[in-house]
Amino acid sequence: MPVQNKPTIEEVREFRNALTERGFSRESRYDDTKFYKEFGIVHLWVNVSMTKKGEFKNVDAFVRIMWSDYMPTRGLPNKLELGKKPVRSLDMGFIDRCEEVASGMNEEIHAMFDILKDMAKNMQVSHIENTNDTRPWITNGNADCDDRLDDAQSWGIFG
Repeated sequence: MPVQNKPTIEEVREFRNALTERGFSRESRYDDTKFYKEFGIVHLWVNVSMTKKGEFKNVDAFVRIMWSDYMPTRGLPNKLELGKKPVRSLDMGFIDRCEEVASGMNEEIHAMFDILKDMAKNMQVSHIENTNDTRPWITNGNADCDDRLDDAQSWGIFG
């Protein structure tokens, strides 16, 4: 098995510059090891880790899903590691794959949002005939027999 030399400081610097050229931002202007790129609600983070001696150690990546500041995320994933282990080389192919995954995650989340919005707009709830539910429904006088939808529209839920 051939011995692989660690990347030089110059190669690490070039890798970091390549990240910024691809649209990544540094977390801090004082820290050039953590980079992120926004794909809408999904943010891709890339860490270029160094040893205490200043030598290259590894590259790892994760996505952070920014659901919302006011929404509890107990049941929703908000940080997902990309890959089981850090990459031990300056591999732009790894970064390409991470960008593809982050972009795909963002597209899937927005597709889910569109499906949920469509379900809400086209909500069809009907009173089940064979139940003991005798609660009266508030109505706005519309004769379409689905007062719950009328109520939701009158409350401004569906515009």
